[in-house]
Amino acid sequence: MKAYEKRELSVAPTIDGMVAINGQLDQASGEVVLSALDAVTAPPRDGDPRTAGQRRADALTELCRRSLDSGTLPQVNGEKPHVIVTTSYEALVGLAPDGGQENGNSEPPRLDWLGPIAPSEARMFACDCAIVPAVLNSAGEVLDIGRKSRIWPAAVRRAIELRDRTCRHVGCDAPARHCDIHHRTHWADGGPTSYENGILTCRNHHTQAHKYGATFTPDGRFRIDRKRHHTNGQVLC
Repeated sequence: MKAYEKRELSVAPTIDGMVAINGQLDQASGEVVLSALDAVTAPPRDGDPRTAGQRRADALTELCRRSLDSGTLPQVNGEKPHVIVTTSYEALVGLAPDGGQENGNSEPPRLDWLGPIAPSEARMFACDCAIVPAVLNSAGEVLDIGRKSRIWPAAVRRAIELRDRTCRHVGCDAPARHCDIHHRTHWADGGPTSYENGILTCRNHHTQAHKYGATFTPDGRFRIDRKRHHTNGQVLC
């Protein structure tokens, strides 16, 4: 029992562009992890320059990749979890080389969790992925389903995530993966389920926005307005 209570795991980016993984497991949990790693860790072969530690690192990555691909993990915001890379067309087709920006591309490709990566890495991800074109405020995908539904479809949600990236409440930086989408004009009040009418809100500020109301600012953020308390019952988003 004491060993079990000491279990811990930390995963954090480092300043040199790596991700440090440190932790310890109780014996039973360690046996599960070692058995899984062994199943996908290839034995050393002639011509394989990897160390034992590098093979284990590759095995851990492969385990996670297979788990993501399996579709058996719990959904996140209505979709199965997946690696998200946001990139420009120039970077995707090789017009923006590593170490430089071309053709007006002012922002490098980005990973959802770890931030900027080289265009060559974005192209590597694109070799085996589902590419979703997101031309903000344009017709890359249908970004407006009008009054048909108050439920946000995946295409609209993804476009709003790319635009907002975090909860848009002033002073809140909760990441998109932990956010809901709030109708600026409530759906029950005639607001459409559209790109223009959606805004990212963390669950806490989403709840407060419905309870107290929200004031939207010109820079695309909002503040909770506790003076405008709703008195006519719950408003559905």
